[in-house]
Amino acid sequence: MNKKGKIKGKRNYTTIILVSFLLVILVGAGLLCLPFATAEGFTTSFHTALFTATSATCVTGLIVVDTATHWTVFGKIVIILLIQIGGLGIMTIISLIAIFLAKNSSLSSRTLAMQAAGAVSYQEVKRTLKTIFIGTGSFEFLGACVLSIRFIPRFGVLKGVAYSFFHSVSAFCNAGFDIFGTENGASLTQFSNDPLVLITIALLIIFGGIGFIVWGDTARHGVHVKRYSFHSKIALTTTFVLLVFGTASLLVTEMNTSFSDMDWGEKILNAFFQSTTLRTAGFAAVDQASLSSAGTVISYFLMFIGGTAGSTAGGLKTTTFAVLVLTVVTILRRRNEIVVFKRKISEKSIKSACSIAFVYLAAIIASTVLICAVDRMSATDVAFETVSAIGTVGLTKGITPQLGLVSEYVIIVLMFAGRLGGMSFMLAFSTAKSKQVTERPSENVIIG
Repeated sequence: MNKKGKIKGKRNYTTIILVSFLLVILVGAGLLCLPFATAEGFTTSFHTALFTATSATCVTGLIVVDTATHWTVFGKIVIILLIQIGGLGIMTIISLIAIFLAKNSSLSSRTLAMQAAGAVSYQEVKRTLKTIFIGTGSFEFLGACVLSIRFIPRFGVLKGVAYSFFHSVSAFCNAGFDIFGTENGASLTQFSNDPLVLITIALLIIFGGIGFIVWGDTARHGVHVKRYSFHSKIALTTTFVLLVFGTASLLVTEMNTSFSDMDWGEKILNAFFQSTTLRTAGFAAVDQASLSSAGTVISYFLMFIGGTAGSTAGGLKTTTFAVLVLTVVTILRRRNEIVVFKRKISEKSIKSACSIAFVYLAAIIASTVLICAVDRMSATDVAFETVSAIGTVGLTKGITPQLGLVSEYVIIVLMFAGRLGGMSFMLAFSTAKSKQVTERPSENVIIG
């Protein structure tokens, strides 16, 4: 195959991933349009079904209709299956089939499997995929068992077990869908003073959003952090810093606003949970509309970053954010190389991080302006919505059901791009072969 053919083939990897997710969304929307997917007394338009299917498959959690009352048991099963497929990644499932059933995998299939699984080499793909499926099943089962302690006494055995598994899967996949309804407050607001529920959900969110590569390192090396991969060290460090920063800053800003009616223990618990759920999960223990202006800005920041690459989470990704911060620090210290954990970060990684950050920011600004122009809503609320959508978070200031048709489709595109955008860009940058160009003289551009 010639060089041009190779480049074209590599670019097709991204197309395959995009089409695969799109097909899952369309099938899900079709199933949700069926009469027996909608509860009696409600009707479901195609754009409502498409919005819900996109939100579930892209593990976002934004909804235009109440999940608990609008959908039947069949509809809820479709939603949780879409969440599970979207959380694991459709290409991970395809890669598993290709690896274990195909006797002679092509080089392109191996490369695609490697990128979809989040592995740094093809030799790690099988081990990574095994870790993904065993780890996912284990975490979701344990989470459901713990949640059942609270849900079974409250809702009965059958309903309690169903609620436990639904919310365990939704939390681990960082989806944010709930089926509690709005009778006692939206999402998890009725459990804002319940440490068992909030801590369990928070831990599921963290484990789901930490990344499959980190799982593999912890499984192989335990507490010996020095033996972890370079990726895992950066991911864990950044995650820890963001959780501490988010908890502390939200505790200060929300102490006398959204947390005003809580005692100190509940304030700390909810600050930690809010800091965790903002990282692409979408569950709400407090009304997001009650957040202070400072808390809203902090929310923008945490939602934008999201979770870790190669995980169920979306957003810019912790590793991308870390590279951006380290780049700025290196420039301020007047050094030429970014060195962390005794390793140098490649120039390709720096370019990829800057490119992805720019695209995300441009998409947020453009979509915010468009929605504000079409629906004439508050810029603060709309910006919260767009960042939440592209970060696949799912939190909202309450404006999602009020969006017009055009705005709904804007959010659909943002959710789709947010789930696949960063991965697609990293795939393109890491697989596209550089073209040899004539050496040109360099010039300095006046910056700042």
